[in-house]
Amino acid sequence: MQGTATTPRGESANPREVFEKVTHQQIIDLWRTDDAPDAGYFARAEQADWIGPFWGVGPFWAAFQQLDLRNVLEIACGHGRHATMIADRCERLHLQDTSEAALTRCRERFSGMDNITYHLSKTGRDLASIEINSLTAVYCYDALVHFDWRCVLAYLSEIYCVLKAGGRALLHHSILEEPGAPLRQRPRWRNFLPRSLLLHEAMRLGFVVESSELIATTDGVTETTDGLTLLRKERV
Repeated sequence: MQGTATTPRGESANPREVFEKVTHQQIIDLWRTDDAPDAGYFARAEQADWIGPFWGVGPFWAAFQQLDLRNVLEIACGHGRHATMIADRCERLHLQDTSEAALTRCRERFSGMDNITYHLSKTGRDLASIEINSLTAVYCYDALVHFDWRCVLAYLSEIYCVLKAGGRALLHHSILEEPGAPLRQRPRWRNFLPRSLLLHEAMRLGFVVESSELIATTDGVTETTDGLTLLRKERV
């Protein structure tokens, strides 16, 4: 039996608005401000044992070497813990987030650098402020794993639009296939996103899948919850 969509307060809702105003907005609100429910995540994520798996020897580092760093975008940059590893190597680095508080921290962190542009996303699923066919690379670490699958697919389309021909996207994402459970009840807050769905949409858009592998979670525990996918846009 198909029920009527409702908001958390129980009122009837237009089904088209549920994703925009309920499902995805709840995820954005977890990190939007300094006093958000999970704002403490940013401090924890700066710790060496969290950063290490991304920038030490391993699958992330190997795949990252394939990126052209002339004009790069990081999606969901947070307080800049990953950007600080590459900012001085990029001709232009774009940092995007849905949190004005996070972008303020980045502006403070990189105040002495003039090669960084900041982008506040109001929807958390578009790259409207980025010029079409302009980027040489896009990456996203430890963020898409939490996003609603519709949001991830929306970002795939946006990434395809903003990459130059030959540009690459390196995406750390969930691969969990079990449906239904709310985000906070899922292993390590990994959202629903079958890897086959992500790869199907990437290929449908025109991406070449250069690699896609299952990886250990970033805290070093081997579970089949995370994937790392490298995509290339062949032509405009």
